[in-house]
Amino acid sequence: MLYHETDVVTFHADGRTVLNSGGWRTYTTKERLSNYGPCYVCQSKGVWYCGEDSVPFADGITFHGNGKVTGQGEDPKREMKLRGQVQRYARKYIDALRAGKVLEPSTVLVG
Repeated sequence: MLYHETDVVTFHADGRTVLNSGGWRTYTTKERLSNYGPCYVCQSKGVWYCGEDSVPFADGITFHGNGKVTGQGEDPKREMKLRGQVQRYARKYIDALRAGKVLEPSTVLVG
């Protein structure tokens, strides 16, 4: 199934089905994956999951004819922790910027 020049669902002769968002983590992409792929793709707290078993989605996740799944995403707890760290860093930076603690960029080249 081709969507915006990305093969979002690829069926292989040996029974494998490969899912790929092409980096477009949008509602429409998720809908195409769900409608044409072997599983329903859902989302919770920004993390995509495949099927009733809530397998973490990753581009290239492969569903084999024998029921095996390979190429699934990393542990979502790790991703959620990283997102929290990024949000805290950004919040602290903005607070420092507003407080005037961030220096203006310099045009002096070091070299």
